[in-house]
Amino acid sequence: MRLLAVDDDPVIHDLLADGLAPVPGLELTCTLSARGALEMLDAGTPVDAFLLDIMMPEMDGITLCALLRDRPEHRATPILMLTSAAARRNMPSAFAAGATDFLAKPIDATELAARLNMAMMLHDSLSEARRAREQLKRFLSELGEEARPGPAVIPEFAPGCRLLPPLALENRLLHLRNGAYTLTIITFRIPGFSRVWETTTASGFRTAIETTAEAIFDVLPETGTTLSYIGHGAFIGVVEGPNRLVPQLLAARIGVSIALRTEVFGGLDLPTPSVQVAAPTTRRVWTAPDAVYAVQGASRALLARCAAMLPDPESELGRLLAHRP
Repeated sequence: MRLLAVDDDPVIHDLLADGLAPVPGLELTCTLSARGALEMLDAGTPVDAFLLDIMMPEMDGITLCALLRDRPEHRATPILMLTSAAARRNMPSAFAAGATDFLAKPIDATELAARLNMAMMLHDSLSEARRAREQLKRFLSELGEEARPGPAVIPEFAPGCRLLPPLALENRLLHLRNGAYTLTIITFRIPGFSRVWETTTASGFRTAIETTAEAIFDVLPETGTTLSYIGHGAFIGVVEGPNRLVPQLLAARIGVSIALRTEVFGGLDLPTPSVQVAAPTTRRVWTAPDAVYAVQGASRALLARCAAMLPDPESELGRLLAHRP
């Protein structure tokens, strides 16, 4: 794995070189500035993962992170942010810019290696899904057909999109410090979702999901909220702290927000969707894994409900055959 570390402190470079030397297969390259990192990429330097200091002169790590995500070849590359205790308040902005994970100073080499390994596992999973989509797209192109997503597909979201895939949500929750937390978990579903994935292209599908997510974000608390798309037209939101969220009121407000985006769906030749909101559940958790288990349980229950509402393939095939001339 080729790691590019960007930090304006040469001492950090030495600590990384010493601490990561025993890690097999790791090639470390260091640079003192964001500008230097961009120049290396422009020169064709291959990079499998980035480690960025948040606080740097001229261009900070969050700005650099956003620029990296704008590059097609690094939209899914793991980006770990290196942060001091004082800069930790900037992590929501770093995640919004596309950061994968973060590591607190002083650097612990064992923890860094573990975080890099987790980040690469996420990267490999996303890359494999992307390769499968590209292979399907080429296959359908050879047949003269247009690629269409399946109901369980989780698209690769556009840079800057606040919506997270499930693994990224779980990764975010794993960074909660141990202690007493109250999380409000709320789920959303698009009724008649089959109309979306049966009639639109992959890019149109992604646009429809992202646009619906923005309407949901409009009605949730601005801080402490994370939203993930889990497939089958279903979303799961996690809000830190207890919240008196009323499903009927949320659904009405989402409907108003979506109505403002009617032109987007019309351009995709799709009807403007509605969104059903389930009653939120409030969970008291003591550790980060507890939070992940709570979200996984809610996700499984929601996907089971969504799958039960899809047409049965055999009965649908029988209906089509029965109407053949």
